[in-house]
Amino acid sequence: MSVVAVKKYKDRIEIGADSQITKGQNISKDNKSKLYKVGENFSFGGVGMCAMFNIFREFSLNHLPKENTEYGWFGFISEFKSYIATIPDCPRLSISETSFIVVYNYKIFKIEDLLIREIKDFYAMGSGGDYSLAILYNGGTVEQAVKTACELNIYCEKPVNLITIKKEGRIKSIKK
Repeated sequence: MSVVAVKKYKDRIEIGADSQITKGQNISKDNKSKLYKVGENFSFGGVGMCAMFNIFREFSLNHLPKENTEYGWFGFISEFKSYIATIPDCPRLSISETSFIVVYNYKIFKIEDLLIREIKDFYAMGSGGDYSLAILYNGGTVEQAVKTACELNIYCEKPVNLITIKKEGRIKSIKK
């Protein structure tokens, strides 16, 4: 269970996530499992199956969408689904159990299975998504949004991890 939130400002995009990993009855913290940087102009956060995040990151190192649009990302995810099917030890992994927020070339997209939508202002997903959306809607920061989800949802846990992308597309800082 997780929360990933994103907000677009005039000069930057912030994306953040919590650190809780839940597998059955086991709960642990991992501040590197939900938020990733792939190159200089691509980062993403994910909710759902953590194993899928690693496969998505690896796939993204060698593939990019043909265009940075909903249509381009649909093609990318279609290729990704085909790629998952070729991994011999991963027959039970399914993209439908995992959702992503991607930031690429200063555009934001939510990817929920084959539903891809561009995000123009802010968005949050995961078990703490509703709490985070309320904070973002009321003018709060991504950090405040994720912290609130961590306080109010038992499936979200600090520390909060943040990536800031400056408008020119370069990732400025990673706070862990």
